Amino acid sequence: EIYTLSLHDALPISISVRCRPMNQKEKMEGYQNCVEVDSDRGEVNVHLANTPKRTFWYDKAYGMDSTQEQVFQETAMPIVESVVKGYNGTIFAYGQTGTGKTFTMEGDFETDINKGIIPRSFDLMFNIINTTYNTNFLIQCSYLELYNEEVRDLLAKNHQQKLDIREDPETGFYVQDLSHWVVKAPKDMTELMLRGRELKVIKGHNMNERSSRSRSEERFSRNAET
Repeated sequence: EIYTLSLHDALPISISVRCRPMNQKEKMEGYQNCVEVDSDRGEVNVHLANTPKRTFWYDKAYGMDSTQEQVFQETAMPIVESVVKGYNGTIFAYGQTGTGKTFTMEGDFETDINKGIIPRSFDLMFNIINTTYNTNFLIQCSYLELYNEEVRDLLAKNHQQKLDIREDPETGFYVQDLSHWVVKAPKDMTELMLRGRELKVIKGHNMNERSSRSRSEERFSRNAET
């Protein structure tokens, strides 16, 4: 499931779901697909043996043939455009391990067709900035990880140091001593993300040989002066 949130009145909270195809291991072991997606109606039907069909509705539903570009344009692009205009926005991927969250959010940085939401957001953000005149932008990145109720800065020199969450009466919650990195191009953001990704807590299990056991967050702040 992909949750997109914005404080902009035109972009309320929406929930989208994406169903991945079976992988080779599941096919070899004889599993059968039990999910049917109606994208036009935002509907997901689950068919289980000896039980009635269960139907779920979402703002958007994507089937096994959905593309990275389609998911980005319909779920994330409006949020990125809103953030560049100065509004707060969040894109949050949630789901059971092995369901394809990392592919949807990150994908393959090396191929355009398989790029996920994050690298596509990098490109879109700077495309908008480069075509916006009479405005100066300052883009800063942070990359934090939440694991076992501990927050770590994946871009800090001492990335093992536990950070504290504080609350400011005017600006709200923030992570104390979280580093912020100024970036000037999509490649700068990509380099920071790849650097931080190598430090995430990774463990294998039966459903995914290489799975992040933490919740990580890439934060992009935008300051603009007209």
